[in-house]
Amino acid sequence: MTLGDFKAFYRRYAGKLGLLVIFVILIILVLGCIFAPEIFWDKFIYRYYWGPVEVDAKESGPIIQSDGYEINQGYTLVSEITYGIVLILALYAIYWLLNRFKIQIDVRFVLSVMPYFFLGGTLRVLEDAELYKEPYVYLFISPLIYFVIAIVILVQLFSSVYIARKKEYSPKIKLIFSALIWVIFDVIYVFIYFFHEDAFNYVVHPIMPIILSVVVFSYLVLHTRRNQTFDPYLSLFLFGLFLLTFSIFLIMLWPEIDSWRLAYLQAQGRAEVTTNPFGGLLVVILSVAITFCIYIVSKLIQNKRKIIGIYTNPINLLIIFGQMFDATATFIGVDFYRYSEKHPIPDFFFQTFGTSAVFLPIKMILALMIIYVIDVSFKEELKKYPILIGLIKIIVIVLGLGPGTRDCLRLGMGV
Repeated sequence: MTLGDFKAFYRRYAGKLGLLVIFVILIILVLGCIFAPEIFWDKFIYRYYWGPVEVDAKESGPIIQSDGYEINQGYTLVSEITYGIVLILALYAIYWLLNRFKIQIDVRFVLSVMPYFFLGGTLRVLEDAELYKEPYVYLFISPLIYFVIAIVILVQLFSSVYIARKKEYSPKIKLIFSALIWVIFDVIYVFIYFFHEDAFNYVVHPIMPIILSVVVFSYLVLHTRRNQTFDPYLSLFLFGLFLLTFSIFLIMLWPEIDSWRLAYLQAQGRAEVTTNPFGGLLVVILSVAITFCIYIVSKLIQNKRKIIGIYTNPINLLIIFGQMFDATATFIGVDFYRYSEKHPIPDFFFQTFGTSAVFLPIKMILALMIIYVIDVSFKEELKKYPILIGLIKIIVIVLGLGPGTRDCLRLGMGV
């Protein structure tokens, strides 16, 4: 068997081989937890992954293990590396699916998933405000919330694309199938309201999300009838907009719901909550201003150096804005409102330089370098993989907008 045969075999069965590797790793971990729990569970999975999530969910303070190891909420170097590997594997799996469905990642696609970029941070800050109780609280803690949002996007995207490509279905039938995910959400919410209300510190009456879902979905109906075609990307965008709007509505109720705020105060051991709307607004203004300045400078320079024009591309500007949004929110929150950084690497820089302001140039340089590497340094090599390029850029946008949204809203709510 030659090297060429191995390459051909790999190309043909790459997806299945990847699934096999993941399956084997999971089997090893499961068997290890059963037969050697003190090593696989206590000193590995619980110590570095589930323990920090549990501490965050229960707000119980550090957990001291039998060997004296202290588990705190947040990330460790081990978990950061592991989540990075998981992200790469997930990236490959999503790339394989997008390639199989022949879905191109362009500006239209990015705009259709934009609401979900902000949704993750919005749902996360509701967890910070003690909206959820067990068992639901675990779904809204990093990094699990990223998987939840990813699953929602993928289910909505591929189901909508599949429906849209069914030529034998009329636009009316496609709308009916598309409405199923909205109906499922409303049914689940009604079930939670009447049978599991005690798992939340506050639950809006189900009539509100039902009316909101009908109003938002009505636009999809009107658009489909007007154009006599079903738009899967519009369906994806509107469902994300519905979820985001509903989440923001809950945040707007935060100052008015005394029982919810009291539950938060008791859980946090605080006497009062001081909202900081100016802090959140300042984050938005500064991040928009920095991004706009980069855009203007790039516009002026690109006449002399055409290559700088990459920083005026809409998707690349979203990358810059996302990273600046995260950096600005971190800087204002840590330096002026006494928040703390959970990630070990940024915290190292903060401790070294004595201020989180160092995050601004670091994030800016990082964003500019990522764009340059993708669009210039490896442009020719990556030209054959447009879906992969788009997917990498979306991941970078999410890693900025997600945490930035959470930190910005935390400032505003005072949680």
